[in-house]
Amino acid sequence: MDLPIRSPFHLLIIVLLIVFGGFLAFGFAFGSLATDRTRRQSNTTRLPQAAVLAVCALIWWLFAARSTSIETFARCVFLGMALSFASNVVMAGLLRIENRVLWNMVIGGAGCIFYILALRELQILFDLGDKSTLVLMLVVGWVVSVGVWMGLIVVSEGGPATNTGTLIYGLLLGSMAAYAGALAVQMPGLMPVAAGAGLNFIANMLWGNHTLRNNNWYLVSDVAWITYIFGQALIVFTTATVLTIAP
Repeated sequence: MDLPIRSPFHLLIIVLLIVFGGFLAFGFAFGSLATDRTRRQSNTTRLPQAAVLAVCALIWWLFAARSTSIETFARCVFLGMALSFASNVVMAGLLRIENRVLWNMVIGGAGCIFYILALRELQILFDLGDKSTLVLMLVVGWVVSVGVWMGLIVVSEGGPATNTGTLIYGLLLGSMAAYAGALAVQMPGLMPVAAGAGLNFIANMLWGNHTLRNNNWYLVSDVAWITYIFGQALIVFTTATVLTIAP
């Protein structure tokens, strides 16, 4: 595998990907089915996957993108991934805090903002200034976000804080997906980050419907997780793609 990063860090990336795949496969192959039948993967295998991606993002930033035209992009991706990992820790119940769902959205929303800032760096770097495409995609993203929130997320007994938080979080995710999509339309080489942002949106909508609406269909939690973690991986490894095409 030829990666745009100097030795020995290309080998470290490969090892980390093998570890990532090992935890993912092990969780499905040997994990016990939860009593509500919504997942086989436990936090014991989920959290290491997210941690590996955060480490990969750090390596791409410090040892591949540093002192290049995409350093700010790579740094924002790492900060977004680090905050996403922190939100996973919160939802896993490893920290003694009340209202884990709300804090997950606060921390995850901050991570989403860093991802949007990373996309802004790509827009500037590649001079992707088609405003009509951006506005159209953002409007579509907001409409879809509000529609999904109204149909699948909002709960009458959830209270104003939870419902407002889920709406804002959904709009942030929809904006990120729309922004990435607008950039990919103008430059197809950026399709991986658009796919990653889209998967991130879908995963969080599945998670919200499952968690807040108690929609507990078979392995829903695992489906949401694998959608989420592959979306995160695509975003993290967009740094490798951009390194090969950046001017």
